Amino acid sequence: VYGEHSMNFNDIQISAGSRLTQKEIDKIGDFSEESNRAYTDDYLYGFSAYVKERSVSSCWSDAKGVMDKRIKSDILKKYDYDRLGEYKADTQFEESTYKYLMYPVYIGTYKSGKKTYRYIANGVTGKVHGKIPLSPWKIALGVLIGAAIIGSIFLLGYLSKK
Repeated sequence: VYGEHSMNFNDIQISAGSRLTQKEIDKIGDFSEESNRAYTDDYLYGFSAYVKERSVSSCWSDAKGVMDKRIKSDILKKYDYDRLGEYKADTQFEESTYKYLMYPVYIGTYKSGKKTYRYIANGVTGKVHGKIPLSPWKIALGVLIGAAIIGSIFLLGYLSKK
């Protein structure tokens, strides 16, 4: 199968710092264009901020990778296939621009036992991503209690029919 495919992209958000991975940025969701404001120092009072640490060309390379994945997904969803033998695309990017924006992302850590956990929060939407401490014993206990409650309900239903 071959052909041409066209897609438009607007505001691919790429992290220009090293403290957040692209996966983390993707997890806390998009920052809407409507929430963008001109920068003033008032936004940072009481907070620390990081300036960009990566070059525009490095970020542009990551953005092209994100777009290439979306293009591939968009093309392949049109076809019914069991296995993909080869995929080749020659992408062209036209009228490309970039913006350097500072988004409010809050990073926090907490300790549980001997482990330190990190979480991040989108300061616009409030969406939070991070790992939480899970205790296998507490999970097992919760499952057992849930099974006991469900079993009791069925038993009461069975006994009430007699």
